[in-house]
Amino acid sequence: MTVIVNPWLPVIDKSANVNTTWYLVPYAGGGLRPSIVFSKIRGRETPELRIESQTGNYLGGGEVPGREGSYLNDDISFRVRHFVGAAGISPETVAVSRGNAAA
Repeated sequence: MTVIVNPWLPVIDKSANVNTTWYLVPYAGGGLRPSIVFSKIRGRETPELRIESQTGNYLGGGEVPGREGSYLNDDISFRVRHFVGAAGISPETVAVSRGNAAA
């Protein structure tokens, strides 16, 4: 077994015992019936990196590249977006304890 602490579980779990709840989940790809599957949107498999482009134009013409900094305060803003998801497939392969001696 490998202990993995997932910071998203307290965000997803809204039960009263969120601080004592633990899950036993089979290793990914470790069997014929996966408990949880990871998904991506077709055509959006890799992260999308963008740069904000409010840099202005040169006096002689042409747009100033985004890596030269913004027109207002000379900063550079990046954004990363990745479309992913997950779904439960076989809940019978997962064990959960609320930490209160009840399954």
